[in-house]
Amino acid sequence: MKCYRLLGFLVLLVGILAACGPAEPEAAIVGVVNPFGIEMPIEGFKAGLADLDYVEGEDVNYVNADMSGGMAALESAVEDLMQKDVDLILCVTTPACQTAQKVTDGTDVAVLFVAVTDPVTAGLVEDFSDPGGNVTGIVSAAKGAVNEGRALEWLLQVAPDIEQVFVPYNPDDPVTLTKLGAVQDAAAKLGVELILQEVQSSDAAATIPSSIPENADALLTFSERVFNVSIVQELAAAAIERDLPYLAPGVEYGALLSYAPTLSAIGRQAARLADQILRGSSPADLPVETPEFFLTINLKTAEAIGLDIPDEVLRQADDIIR
Repeated sequence: MKCYRLLGFLVLLVGILAACGPAEPEAAIVGVVNPFGIEMPIEGFKAGLADLDYVEGEDVNYVNADMSGGMAALESAVEDLMQKDVDLILCVTTPACQTAQKVTDGTDVAVLFVAVTDPVTAGLVEDFSDPGGNVTGIVSAAKGAVNEGRALEWLLQVAPDIEQVFVPYNPDDPVTLTKLGAVQDAAAKLGVELILQEVQSSDAAATIPSSIPENADALLTFSERVFNVSIVQELAAAAIERDLPYLAPGVEYGALLSYAPTLSAIGRQAARLADQILRGSSPADLPVETPEFFLTINLKTAEAIGLDIPDEVLRQADDIIR
């Protein structure tokens, strides 16, 4: 009799467990540290995870670090974020990622960076191919800056009569110097002269739109802190007034052409790394990735400066602003 009772109990228990079914996996929690409010990589990241079948509210939740205290309170903001039991921190810009790395040191929380130009110099990773810690991500410029030289080639394809290109640059930015070296190599091969001018602050950069050399046939600026959005807009307006092609990662602000990564695409690329991390991969084993480059042409600006873009170039453009 006791055996029958025990058997009945086991059957009942199995039935209850079967009815309950397997436990639903908890949604991953991604903490976001974005002190300067640069939304494009965040939007791209969310879209990228959605493409990988992560449903917000079911498979993943996002928690933003409270940046109301500004940069001075960045560390405490990340510490508060850690109290939310995040599985992964997505950080935007070098200072945010350095702080996230410091706060997560000794924990199993992964840090994934975007909008960082040189993670090795910043101390975020030991090496591109072997990050070695809890941090990996997508850099915002190609390693070695080879594509910066390719950008100059595109400029010459749309405006082959260019002989002299005005290049204001920040000599204190090591990433800019690497990019400049690639442009100088390309210019030497293309037979183009670069008119270089050092610009070490945004105040100095603000004077550039009114001081473009008379002998310049085109203008080129890099993506760096001294050239903020308002200055790029002023440079674009000045270039249009002078009928000068302007090569810069700011085509949406009036520049003629860019060959550069987009923050949105970098965010999508980071989502693929996040998926691997959330599935159990260690950031230490995930090499830092370089971004995809996109050719963007502003036809409105081309028309404004009286430049006809060859159809062959337009067919190769990834994005055209009309």
